Amino acid sequence: MPEAIPRLHAGICLLATSGLLACIGATPAPPLETVLVAPPNFNRELPQIFEAGPEVLRDELRAALESHGVRVIAPELFEIRTVWDSATNDVGTLLDARGDFDPALLDVAASRVIEAYRSQGHRFDALLLSYLESRIVTISAGSVSWDGVKRRIQIDRSKGGKDLWTWPNHEPAVCLSLRVVAYSGDGRRLFERYGGLEVVHQYRSRDLAEIVRSDLFLDRAALREGVEIALAPLFQH
Repeated sequence: MPEAIPRLHAGICLLATSGLLACIGATPAPPLETVLVAPPNFNRELPQIFEAGPEVLRDELRAALESHGVRVIAPELFEIRTVWDSATNDVGTLLDARGDFDPALLDVAASRVIEAYRSQGHRFDALLLSYLESRIVTISAGSVSWDGVKRRIQIDRSKGGKDLWTWPNHEPAVCLSLRVVAYSGDGRRLFERYGGLEVVHQYRSRDLAEIVRSDLFLDRAALREGVEIALAPLFQH
């Protein structure tokens, strides 16, 4: 694992995955008209190499929701942070011993924020919190499958090197997912769901070194696929 990618304390979780779609505690969602969407990772820091991700994902979240006819309320970063801090200042840290959100405390915080926005006259059917997170996935036949998607591993063959047709099978790869935690307009948790996005590294052929890709967050089709997967329970009636 490259040292440049922190595990937990920078606000991005490294989680083992078997490639199965993660959907935790899902309950049937009511019909949606309006959704309050917090900016991705608004209350968790990211490593610098991923700093472009939240803005791109915010655009994709809005586009995906609007394509389903949902009106989006998207507060600016400063506003949501101010409301969140004011509404949750007595909740304390939301993190558990592993550095991830404690589900019960996150639920309390989200409920407080919903109350705060409703007291300002906002009306919405759901609140969406979203986070860019990484997953450790095993490479198989030059591809990785996780959280509902399959992506090819990129290999730089520009300077030659050993034959890589069968490599790097069974090696771990760092992959990015969008984690969405959804709450109803009255503060009930609806679901937590992951949608796969991109593989973080390409692999240099001459020495099999991992290199952070320079084109992260540029493949909008791949990002949209992951966003749609993460949002799917909202539209399952």
